[in-house]
Amino acid sequence: MKSLFLLALLIASPTYALDCETAKTDLDIAQCELRALEKEDAAVATELQRVQAIFLQPDVREEDRLDALKAIEAAQNAWEAFREVDCQAVYAMNATGTIRHPAYAMCLRFHSKQRLMQLKELSERGSY
Repeated sequence: MKSLFLLALLIASPTYALDCETAKTDLDIAQCELRALEKEDAAVATELQRVQAIFLQPDVREEDRLDALKAIEAAQNAWEAFREVDCQAVYAMNATGTIRHPAYAMCLRFHSKQRLMQLKELSERGSY
């Protein structure tokens, strides 16, 4: 959780016209990663809603619907917990360097991209 607090400070720091294509400092890179992460997490949330909507169709039995929605929620919660712990490990491995914040943010993005692909597969094919 310490790392989340530190990243929140990065987000709250004064904003300026930041060109993420040419970002060079660790702070700039971290801010760019966090901007991209917000978009990726929004895409994950949208895709998760698509997956959930599959089971809200009238042709899905009530029992199956409830089981599926519970499982999807449990899977999402487990993924969020895993992502946080995994990225805290990345942060800890880089704790003595200034790269720790960008590394943490990049880790979060990596996992969000993976989750988005998983959810898309699930919504398009019904499985991974």
